[in-house]
This record gives sequence, structure tokens and C-alpha cells, in this order.
Amino acid sequence: MSKYNLENLSDAAVGAELAQPHHEYINGDVIAVNKNTNLIDMEQFEDGKRRKTGMYKTHSVADFVRFVKDETTPEHCKIFVDSDAMKATAFLNYGAEGFEQGKLDYKAVIELKMTPVFQKLVNLHHNTVSQRDLIDFLTDYAPVLTPVNAQGETINIGNAINALRQIKIDETKNTQNDVQNFGETRSTFENVKARTADDNMPVIFEVDDACYQSLPKTEISLRLVIKAVDGKPFFKLMINAIDLLQLERAETFVKMINDDLAGEFDVLLGGFNA
Repeated sequence: MSKYNLENLSDAAVGAELAQPHHEYINGDVIAVNKNTNLIDMEQFEDGKRRKTGMYKTHSVADFVRFVKDETTPEHCKIFVDSDAMKATAFLNYGAEGFEQGKLDYKAVIELKMTPVFQKLVNLHHNTVSQRDLIDFLTDYAPVLTPVNAQGETINIGNAINALRQIKIDETKNTQNDVQNFGETRSTFENVKARTADDNMPVIFEVDDACYQSLPKTEISLRLVIKAVDGKPFFKLMINAIDLLQLERAETFVKMINDDLAGEFDVLLGGFNA
């Protein structure tokens, strides 16, 4: 029976027809089988898919750009850049011939990953560490750290580490509300100060790092914060203007995507949910 005849039968008649011990081709690729009237897509028996689907994920801007250019054309693609999440999504079949919108099931996604150095610095920014943990960090990452003293002079990393090993803490009762490079007045008005015998005490650490993989390097400035708990020193390495640093990194990411793709492709800020 032809497709035309099936369409003109009542529901009951169609059910009776399909219940017969035979099957009919409805179109070239789908077949109606009289086993609970299932529809089977013949694509699974073919050597390939009718069209490309799937999702490519990467941390590399260069690979993302190359994949987009290789797999689609500008008229069939839209790219959405989420600068807050350091992520971009390219819908490679946003458009399709003869359709106002494509299936949106073939896409490329880039989500930038923090570098190991920046991940460590962010952890130190948010968490207080012991003297031993700070020394271990400075020793491990000495090749990328440049210490600076209170006079603004660059000092040797080995001398800076040694000064921090020998740090002394004074705790005195005080009614002043005072904050210094090496101390802070706590809620109990205990004035905490760090003292060393030379100019090798670091107050700032400078780091050149990309922050996120695939981005160019930038300068990160860290200030050393010291406080005492029960007479023992504890430390924080605070990233100066961390919000501005994150904003600059996001702008750099957007610029890289635009520089490589916006001349040909439609690149928009924001996200898109299909």
C-alpha cells in the first residue's frame, strides 16, 4: 500500500493494515515493521551519517578556530562568546539550506583552562597558609617569582625565602586602627607586625603568566599579608586588583576570537540555548 493510501485511511484502518504480516516502505530510509508498529531509521545500517553532528571541545584557541573554519561556512554558523565563563560556542549548523534554522546539534566549544601557576595563586589569594606551606610554595615556584622589598627594589628569591624563614612576630595590645604591609589590626586590637633584620623581606611578588592557557602572558602582582595566630605567623598572597585582572584576561580572550573569526563569521557576546 502506498504512503498516499495510508494517509487517507482512518486510524483504525491504518492500524489494521500495519498489523498484516508484511511491511511497507514509507520512504527511502525509514521502514514500518509490523512488530508493535516500530519505526526504524535505516541510517544505523549505512556506512555514515546523513549529516555531521556532535561536539568538539578544546582548551586551545588555535584549534577551536581551525576546527570552525574547516567544518562550516560563515552563512551556516554563529559563534557566542561568554567572557565571564571564558568560554565560546560555535554552532556549526546554525543555518541550513532551505530552513530558517539548522538542527544546532553540531558545535565546537572552547573553555579556557587556568594555568597551573594561576590556579595556585588564586588558591593562595583566597586561603591563609602556614609559614611552612608558604616557604614550600616559594621554593617550588621560585623560577617564576620576582620578589620586591618595601623600597621597591628587586631582591634575590633565595634571600627573600630566607628572610621569611627567620620572621619574628610581635603582638602588643593596641587601640589604634592601623593596617601596614606586614601587619593588620585585628578586631581584638592586637597589633601584629613582622620584623626582619635586613632589606630582604619581600612585600610584593611579581609573576609573568598567561592565567589561562592559549592567552598571552601578563604581569601579576601579589602582595604579602602576614598575621599572627597564637604567636605563629600565617600568610596570604593577595592578587592585586584581581577583578581587573580577570576582566583584562576576558577582554583578551574575546579579542583573540574576534581577530581570528569575526572578519568572516558572526561573533556575538553572550550565550545561546537551543
